Parts: sequence; structure tokens; C-alpha cells
Amino acid sequence: MDNTCHSNLIQQRPHRHLYASWLLPLLLLALPAVVQAQFPYTINNGTVTITGYTGPGGAVNIPSTIIGLPVTCIGEAAFVRCTGLTSVTIPKSVTRIGANAFEACPSLTGVTIANSVTSIGNAAFYACTSLTNITIPNSVTSIGQSAFGDCYSLTAIEVDALNSVYSTVLGVLFNKSQTMLVQYPAGKAGSYTIPNSVTYIGDSAFYNCPSLTSVTIGNSVTSIGNAAFVICYGLANVTIGNSVTNIGDAEFLACTNLTAITVDALNLVYSSVDGVLFDKSQATLIRCPGGKGGSYTIPNSVTRLGYDAFYNCTSLTGVTIGDSVTGIGGCAFEWCTGLTSVTIGNSVTSIGIDAFWNCTGLTNVTIGSGVTSIGDCAFWYCTRLSGIYFWGNAPTIGSPIGVPATVYYLPGTTG
Repeated sequence: MDNTCHSNLIQQRPHRHLYASWLLPLLLLALPAVVQAQFPYTINNGTVTITGYTGPGGAVNIPSTIIGLPVTCIGEAAFVRCTGLTSVTIPKSVTRIGANAFEACPSLTGVTIANSVTSIGNAAFYACTSLTNITIPNSVTSIGQSAFGDCYSLTAIEVDALNSVYSTVLGVLFNKSQTMLVQYPAGKAGSYTIPNSVTYIGDSAFYNCPSLTSVTIGNSVTSIGNAAFVICYGLANVTIGNSVTNIGDAEFLACTNLTAITVDALNLVYSSVDGVLFDKSQATLIRCPGGKGGSYTIPNSVTRLGYDAFYNCTSLTGVTIGDSVTGIGGCAFEWCTGLTSVTIGNSVTSIGIDAFWNCTGLTNVTIGSGVTSIGDCAFWYCTRLSGIYFWGNAPTIGSPIGVPATVYYLPGTTG
């Protein structure tokens, strides 16, 4: 090799070393930039909230920092409907998981929540139908309603033993003292007896648990929250103890295989007759179980049918509403698709909104002389309803009936 070539090599080597020395940091910086670009975010008081995700899915590790600032929150609906997301690891910088953050991520099977998160929002993992396990770390002090609702593969919700607010027994989520049942995992199958320590069943605690077959609510329970047992398709029977003094709205709604609700005879507030739930005096019919079929005659003691009392009783074919009843609550017979005819007695004065909404099998309705008001959309989507027979004067109607029925009325009546 001549001196010229040797000299040129010597001159080139420093440049090559210099090139390599700045190229490597550039590559290291470029990779996080690409990853960070998958996470839209906002900045507030020097901390980052992730507001979305644009990456390919798969196993996702959420970054602990973005542009040098700590990621402290996964925002509301940030990963909603990320169908390709299979697992997620939440770093120790995060303290809050927002409402609906991972809602409807059907491929998500596992979640690792760092022991820094203090709050999990409402429906945070709702409808993550492939989620098989979840462990609540000891830092969590707040879990929103239905945080793990509709997770049909989830058979157990585990809680770190050092958590000061929550606990778990046989995979069911409770508060620390186990006086409140917070959430029953949707994939847990079979019958269940509420533990004797429980006094309150939380709102939506058993919401859409399709594999639950029966529930025994013992004498320790005093209150059942709103929508606690909604859409439990497999639920066949429920036993309610003598201490329950409050049953929330929409209780046992759309439990289409539920044939009997049985109340302890010593209960001072509620009662049951032939599997139907009433108040103690049986003046208000609260809930007809969704699986009750055939024709049903309202007992003479009843003066009012409660809101959504017969909702989604799809096997109910006929109902007789006697002269003792004075009011039919809103949505009382909504989605009773097997109902073919209804006779409403003369003492009824009002028919609530959506009372017979989507009763697609209903062909004729006879309305007694006492009805003075019919709520909005009371017969909406009753597509086979051909005749409505009025015995009295025309009532006030909140909105058009919405079906091509012929209305028949007696001579001499007004309106």
C-alpha cells in the first residue's frame, strides 16, 4: 500500500468513527419517537394523559414517559375498540385508568397493572370478552361501576392481600370488610350464595353474567343496588332473605330464563306469589320473572304495575289487568314479544311511556273507560296491532301511537 492510500484511510477513519458515534444515539432516539407516536396525548401540569392509540396492537407496553414527562393517566376511551390489542402492561408512572379506557377490546387476554394505579374508572375494561385474568394491586383505592363487566372469559378478579380498600373471595370482588359485593366476574358459572358478611350488593354487581344459574341472597343483605342482576340470561331462580329493605331500579331486568323470585315470608318490605315479586302488601307488582310463560292474571290486590314490571317477558302470551289496577308504569310490558292480546280494566287511569313498546305479537288491545292518559310511544313498534278498542272517552296521548291500527270507540264518547 502506498503512502497516499494509507494517508487517505487514516483521514477517512476519523470520519467513520464520528459517523458511528452520532448515528447510534440517533437510532436510539428514533425508536422511542416511533413508539410514542402511537400514543396521542395531552399535557396538564407537567404530566401526560394518553388519549388514544394508533399502533398495530398485539402486546403493548405503555411508555412511562413521553417527551420527558411522566405518563400518569390513561384517558377516557383511550384504547376503546382496539380489536388487535392482546395484552397491555401499565407502567409504574400511571396512577389513574379512565372510564371506558379499554372498553370492547375483544382480543385482550391479559392486563398487568402496576402498583401505582389508584383509580380504575367506570367500565374501564368493559366487554373485553377474552380477558381471562386481572389482579388489582394494593395501591388501588377506587374501582368504578362495571369496570370488568361483560368480560365473559373472566372467572376470577384477584386483589393483592395488602390492598386496604378491596378484597376477593373465590374470585368475587368485595370491599375490604366484605360487607359490599362490588362485582361478580361474568365468566364465573353455576349457583352462588351471597356470603353472610354482605349487607349491600352494589350497582350492576352481577350485570350480564350469563353463566350464573341461581342466587341465594341471605338474611344479612339489606340492600340490592340498581341493575344488580340485569341480563343474567342463565339465571333461573333467586331467593331473597328477610332483611332486604331496598331493591334498586331495573332489578332482574331481561333475565329471560328466570322463572321464580322467592322472598322470605318474614321480609317486612317485599313478598312473592307464584314467583312474582311484589311489595309486602302486594299492592304494587314490582317484577314478573322474564321466563314466566303463558297467560297471567294480575291479582286483585294490585293497584299499580311498576316501571318495567314485565319487561322482556317474551314467553308471556296474555295478561288480564283487573279493575283493581289504577296505573300501568312506563315500559311495563316492553319487549313482551309473545303477548298477543291485552285487556285493561276500567279503573286504570294512566298508561306509562313505552308501556307496550315493541310488543310485536300484540294484535288487539281493549282499554277500559277510566284511562285518561297514554304516555309517549306506549304502543310503538307493535307492528301487528290492528285494533284498539276504547270503552271510554279519548285520552290525552303524549305522542302518536305509531302503528297502523284501527281505533274503535262507543257512540256518545267524546274526544
